[in-house]
Amino acid sequence: MTRKKIRNLLRTESRPDQAVLAALFWLLCMGTSGARPHGAAVSGDANTKSDDGNCLRGMCGRSMVAGEGDSKMGVQIGASPDSGFDDPLGMLKDCHRRIEHFLHVICLVAERALGRSLTGEETSAVQSALRYFREGGIRHTADEEESLFPRLREDPDAGNLEELGALESDHHEANELHSFVDEIYSKWITAGRMAPQDEAQLVAATRRLKSLYEAHIQVEEKFVFPRASARLSQEIIQTIGREFRRRRT
Repeated sequence: MTRKKIRNLLRTESRPDQAVLAALFWLLCMGTSGARPHGAAVSGDANTKSDDGNCLRGMCGRSMVAGEGDSKMGVQIGASPDSGFDDPLGMLKDCHRRIEHFLHVICLVAERALGRSLTGEETSAVQSALRYFREGGIRHTADEEESLFPRLREDPDAGNLEELGALESDHHEANELHSFVDEIYSKWITAGRMAPQDEAQLVAATRRLKSLYEAHIQVEEKFVFPRASARLSQEIIQTIGREFRRRRT
């Protein structure tokens, strides 16, 4: 996506509710640390556990560890552990929750920290989010486009080709937006301040990502994943799970 296209978004995107932004930003600023609460289960998508990275803790027992390495991405919501490779569709849903979480981070900071330098906590949170989208986000796209979607296309009763094509187009647009957001945030962190033009473009890009993901995730979780669960054999599901594992080892 070009800078011109991103600037055009400024004329079409509505401003988020400020009370909601303020409340979520307060949760974000509750604190970041590498530790997790005593007794909190943190499980990786490889049925492994990791304490690496920065932990953003909010209300309702929510804890997410933003330190995904080559094979580990810890996340804990309440007391439920992540799905394992024996449940690849569950893994995709777990990844959606991570995407939503880290998307909140980059959107909230873009909205609330304009005109000044980022605090240490904001910098840590943003860097963790950007790292997730560079690594875990790319793997998630590969999981869908290289493992799940081709199996659905092989079954004429399971795969809506137009629907899957639209989801792949979403992936391409999201990748371009993430590259742009990563570039602007990196400049902000390094220089301490942003030019007004960069500020406006960053807000526009993060808002577009938010609206894109909201629609994208809804289609996948309401239609694509249930269809895959109903139509794909257990043998195919297991094969998909093995492919997920290979991407993380």
